[in-house]
Amino acid sequence: MIKRLFISFLFLNIIFSQNDNDKILVQENSVFWKKGVDKIVLIDGELFYGQFIKKEKSGEVLFQIEFEDVITTYKSSNIRHLVLANGQTIIRNNRNHRPVCYCLSLFTMLYVYSLNIK
Repeated sequence: MIKRLFISFLFLNIIFSQNDNDKILVQENSVFWKKGVDKIVLIDGELFYGQFIKKEKSGEVLFQIEFEDVITTYKSSNIRHLVLANGQTIIRNNRNHRPVCYCLSLFTMLYVYSLNIK
């Protein structure tokens, strides 16, 4: 019974730890990656060039898009990648927790199996 529980835990862990946001791959060496300007990549894949104004305490980022006069506000949870012109990364939200969750479940299963509960 315990073994079945941990095997089901392992399969549920693999299923729910999948990264479903593989729409965009941020590559700094890309042909389309402009140099010398600030860059912001949103979760939905939109890429904007312009000037980073500031990051507020409420989690919002002020960014002025190139060739526009209006300063646009973005939530930091909607930003995948924000890089300044000097190469400094401000926000990088492309985490993948799958390997960590898989290793934790594997070690938990081995530990319980070593207890030899009957």
